[in-house]
Amino acid sequence: MASPEKDKKAGKKAGSKAGEKKAEKKEKAGSKRVVRTPAVVVNERFETKDGLVKEIEKLTAKKDLLAERLGKGGLIRVSNAKLLRLHGLITDVSAKFGSRAALVDSYLETVGRSKDQPYREKLLKYTLGRIWDMHQAAKRRAARAGRKAAAAK
Repeated sequence: MASPEKDKKAGKKAGSKAGEKKAEKKEKAGSKRVVRTPAVVVNERFETKDGLVKEIEKLTAKKDLLAERLGKGGLIRVSNAKLLRLHGLITDVSAKFGSRAALVDSYLETVGRSKDQPYREKLLKYTLGRIWDMHQAAKRRAARAGRKAAAAK
């Protein structure tokens, strides 16, 4: 066992269990899964950032308004984390809905405004992430309303 003076320097009391618990926590923390940085994920899945950018550009079309919003620098100037999130979003939307127009139509149906063409045109000008977030929120609201109605019966 260490001397009381060394224990004081280390910030623990001589013979206390607090110091032992901290040491146990540090050992357990070392066994947690390793957090991978966005750069590591990009390199594992797409080999380079350029590969990820090309994949996103392949999945999106000019009508997606992505190129217009990014301006001169393009996607290569966007951070790896944002690019990964964008790639995930695009693949989710294309798998579940097929296109952004179908996503907008699904949102309009969820909120009960499927015949409102001016609103549809306005929504088509929004970013894909914004439309996706609106759709998810509308689905949650509809599910909550359905649960309240079922509970009221």
